[in-house]
Amino acid sequence: MHIPMSSPDLTHAEIEAVNEVVRTSYLSIGPRLTAFEEAFAAYVGTRHAAGVNSGTSGLHLCVIAAGVAAGDMVITTPFSFIASANCILYERAVPVFVDVDPLTGNIDPALVAAAAADLADGAYTSAAGQWLPTGPARWTAGGSIGAAEGAAARACIRATRRYGPAAGGGASVQSGGD
Repeated sequence: MHIPMSSPDLTHAEIEAVNEVVRTSYLSIGPRLTAFEEAFAAYVGTRHAAGVNSGTSGLHLCVIAAGVAAGDMVITTPFSFIASANCILYERAVPVFVDVDPLTGNIDPALVAAAAADLADGAYTSAAGQWLPTGPARWTAGGSIGAAEGAAARACIRATRRYGPAAGGGASVQSGGD
């Protein structure tokens, strides 16, 4: 059985829009990009928007804007294009893979909440260990997760509190200091 994951859905209108640009002297930055940025900013209700060359670049900018730093743990899905993990690695953070809901194919909010709860206190426990990558020199001699990793798990919780369950995976763990 063949199950298509993400087949292109292009109509004649999209193909013609690309051809219009190809026929100009602008192949990257130009009036169509400016028009897109302005239309997108208006659509989402902000003053500015920035078009980038790829989805990977856009994800990387989001990781930077979220303040992800070296050693942070970032919950993501393994059921995605490699860019989802690479943009985390670009900032020397650690992707923590949480499985998807088999019915929707989207990251499972209950598992995100469980991972955040297990990782939030910063202790290396068997519960926390199930989410963590294995490898040499990953843990300190005392067997605890560094402060940055605990902060990353708490960031998921903060996102839930501020922006709702879709942003933070529905985490409801209590954490101090934020």
